[in-house]
Amino acid sequence: MIIIKKCFIQLKRELWENKKGFLWTPAVVTLLLTLFTLYGVSNYQTMIHVKGSHWSFGVENHNSKAERLPSITATLNPIDRKKKEAIDLATDPRVVEEAIPAGIVTFCGIIFIPFSIVLFVYAHDTLFDDRKNREILFWRSMPVSETMNILIKLFMILFIAPTIMISLSFLSGFLVLVVSLIIFSATGALPVSDVAPFLPVFKSLFFLVELYGMALFSLTILLPLIGWIFFSSALAKKSPFLISTLVPVALIIIDKRFQRHADINFHIIDTLEAYEKMASHFLSWFSQYPDLPLDAHVVTHYLLALLIGGLLITATIWLRNHRYEI
Repeated sequence: MIIIKKCFIQLKRELWENKKGFLWTPAVVTLLLTLFTLYGVSNYQTMIHVKGSHWSFGVENHNSKAERLPSITATLNPIDRKKKEAIDLATDPRVVEEAIPAGIVTFCGIIFIPFSIVLFVYAHDTLFDDRKNREILFWRSMPVSETMNILIKLFMILFIAPTIMISLSFLSGFLVLVVSLIIFSATGALPVSDVAPFLPVFKSLFFLVELYGMALFSLTILLPLIGWIFFSSALAKKSPFLISTLVPVALIIIDKRFQRHADINFHIIDTLEAYEKMASHFLSWFSQYPDLPLDAHVVTHYLLALLIGGLLITATIWLRNHRYEI
């Protein structure tokens, strides 16, 4: 219980000191995206544009029966009739249920862009600022080990950040669906009698649970990168960013020079290319599961990446415990 209480206090401290990045930034981005989406929903009649003389649309279910919705074809004349058919299609529960996962991925992707910048800055500054602001002196006087301190910071990136992102996406998606039902019912696009069959569409929001698992696993793939940035933050005296970027660039240049002029291979470039292929394979596996088999060779590279990330985190802890200059 004492350890759990210490971890909870550390988490509260990290969230309080970084509330602008971890809470306010994603909250503001989510709010803006939600308002933009609701604006589009509230003006759906004027935002349907007719282009060309013909259009068609079909959605395929992923059930075993592979049921296919009938394609709707409309002609340019009259335009109002074509718009009405488009609205009917947009309010079809099966169409909406199929479209929600793609919308969720797009929504989370947009949120992740500013969030990734926040995490990048946080990983570079978190250990460096402790020494720069002399906060490390205070925390060394407390019964909190450097191991716990660094693991809590790692937990912020690997678990807290995706949890906040997915939670905000769920709240936004739920709000958009509720408001859409109200607007469509009020304007007659969705008769009140058709609201009940529409309610099971909300279960599509639980696609976020699957996306959450994918996000957690994807972040473990980045553990070597996170570990290296943490190590650079603990090592740097002036700029962690320069160390985290210039050292790899210098090693790549040295490896290229030795390969070209001395026929000596340090395997730095080969290692980075193998790491990039492993990450790309896992991302493809996520999007095509279970159709795409997972190569055992890729799994081995993934385990090696976890080992390297763990070694870098261990080196960071050692450096924090044995570096006394501020």
